[in-house]
Amino acid sequence: MIGVSTHRFAIFTSRLFRLYIPSEIFSIMPKYFLAVECDSGLNIFLNLEVIAMKNLIDWTASLSVGIDSIDNQHKKLVDLLNKLYAAMTEGKGSEILGNIFGDLVNYTKTHFATEEQYFAKYKYPDSAKHISEHKILTDKAKALQADFKSGKVAMSREVMQFLKDWLNNHIAFEDKKYGPFLRENGVK
Repeated sequence: MIGVSTHRFAIFTSRLFRLYIPSEIFSIMPKYFLAVECDSGLNIFLNLEVIAMKNLIDWTASLSVGIDSIDNQHKKLVDLLNKLYAAMTEGKGSEILGNIFGDLVNYTKTHFATEEQYFAKYKYPDSAKHISEHKILTDKAKALQADFKSGKVAMSREVMQFLKDWLNNHIAFEDKKYGPFLRENGVK
């Protein structure tokens, strides 16, 4: 039986542990919680604001480094992360999630290679530090991908938050540093 109370919760109870959330609930309750009470007494609270988000991360001008080729690659990384997030929230299977996650990891390597080519060509003074950061991030992403493939880690809100923070922080705090240098050297 499904009921929406006048309080800030929608309560679903069933003898079977299946949960179907109509899209109407998302549209009328995007900032509320969904409470599920199972016959075993287990209570589960889901934040609908998180579930109802269309994108995990939106591209904004604040993420721009001012170099079209790099910004376009960053936009593609944002797009891949959002595709992964959408697949997770839509309950897609692990094969689909794994494929999208693989695309994200592979494109990240391509992107890092592009940056590193610019660093070498224009002799970016902080390239060693930045390349070291690339290696750390690549190793973490590959380890997370391996853990996902082996079943040690599920694609979860926490994993998505890690990936979002990683992308946001890398662009905002690391990539923004080389933007002025490369632009001064004629890279547009």
